[in-house]
Amino acid sequence: LVDLGQSHLFADWAPGSDDVALREAFFNQVRTLQAGYPGGLPRYVEVARRLLSDSRKGVNPLEGWAPKVPGGGKFMEVGSAEWLDCERIAMEELGTCAFVVPAGGLGERPG
Repeated sequence: LVDLGQSHLFADWAPGSDDVALREAFFNQVRTLQAGYPGGLPRYVEVARRLLSDSRKGVNPLEGWAPKVPGGGKFMEVGSAEWLDCERIAMEELGTCAFVVPAGGLGERPG
């Protein structure tokens, strides 16, 4: 972390502090990020710095991108027998689903 310019993350830690559990939790998160992010912490910091710099300069990360509705889907009449059957199946599966709300806004998503 020091080599990546991130020593501020623990600069205020008191020497010999009894917060061993908090420190272990912090470094467990660091290890998880290192193992789970492609390229590890060096790449994460590199991308974060680039995204922050681009944001500061007003760079639009979506420049040239045009949204479009994907093809291949099937549209059903709301309330039709087919729609109700799919709704029933969906409701049966809902308890095993997870919904994620991404945060950030600079292209990075918390893990």
